[in-house]
Amino acid sequence: LLGILFFIVTALMLFLRSSLSQAEKIAAENRIRAEQLSLLNQTVLQRMLTGIITVNRSGDFVLVNPAAEKMLGITSANAGKTMNLSRHSTLQRAYSRWLNNPNQTSLPFVDNRSNLSIQPIFRHIASEPDYLDLIFLEDAESIARHAQEIKIRILEKISAGVDQKIRKPL
Repeated sequence: LLGILFFIVTALMLFLRSSLSQAEKIAAENRIRAEQLSLLNQTVLQRMLTGIITVNRSGDFVLVNPAAEKMLGITSANAGKTMNLSRHSTLQRAYSRWLNNPNQTSLPFVDNRSNLSIQPIFRHIASEPDYLDLIFLEDAESIARHAQEIKIRILEKISAGVDQKIRKPL
């Protein structure tokens, strides 16, 4: 009877050890994947032309990518300092309007430091306890130029079609 009990306990211990080893292996693989995704996210954020800022409930910048720094005129002298929306009054006003009416589209504004026309887009990404909002900053002039280029291409296609119809009537 004691031998059977010893055998069952040994088999149970082997099973638990095997399960624990497998769980540790899966956890290590997941950690590696998470690190790779984190590196990928950081690389994408650093290379994007769209400015990206995450702000917490008190308006502190949690993350600012280089494009946002350029658009808002944030210099390396400010590196390491806590940045806050209060230092960027036009962006703070746009953010406050969005908080009051999240369904309303924000209008472009001209930043005082960079003199760029900026189109902000706001999104809420996390609630309690880590309240975070995401702010996308687009160069409004480049958006307008891009829209103009699209209009020109469409007009070129239309005029080419009209020209073809004139040269070869039905």
